[in-house]
Amino acid sequence: MTPTLTPADVSAAPQVVYVEKAGNGLATASLVCGIVGATIALIPILGILGLASGLVALVLGLIARRRAAGRGRATAGAILGVVAVGLGILGLVIVNNAVNELDDDLDRLADTPSATVSSIDEALAECDTSPTGYVIAIMDDDADTFTVNCETGEALDGMWNFGD
Repeated sequence: MTPTLTPADVSAAPQVVYVEKAGNGLATASLVCGIVGATIALIPILGILGLASGLVALVLGLIARRRAAGRGRATAGAILGVVAVGLGILGLVIVNNAVNELDDDLDRLADTPSATVSSIDEALAECDTSPTGYVIAIMDDDADTFTVNCETGEALDGMWNFGD
């Protein structure tokens, strides 16, 4: 026969309660921000987002290190924050240099003729000094503007007709 328990027996039995140690949410947030920031900062055009996320990770990591729980996560988050800040700055430098180079290239292709010539042969002679591979020329006699492709020697109608 199985023993039966009375309500008095159940209430007298010892109960075990498991209490987990409280975690450090700031350490976890720092680690997540550091991982996200370092990953985003690998894409140069998103460098500003990586920089911002890295700064958040660094600040949260430093604050969380003062607390007892989660020091390893806080340290890792702070380190990843520094990495994200560095990659973000590098990304911003890369994007800035690319924009400056594009600006310089567009300045070279300004709508002012690079040569005033009286024949296509004179325009082709200007190709030696052309950094772009094209010479924008204007004819002396009729003020007609055309573009010379220095690689093919082809004269194109109009200043900006580079294909077709």
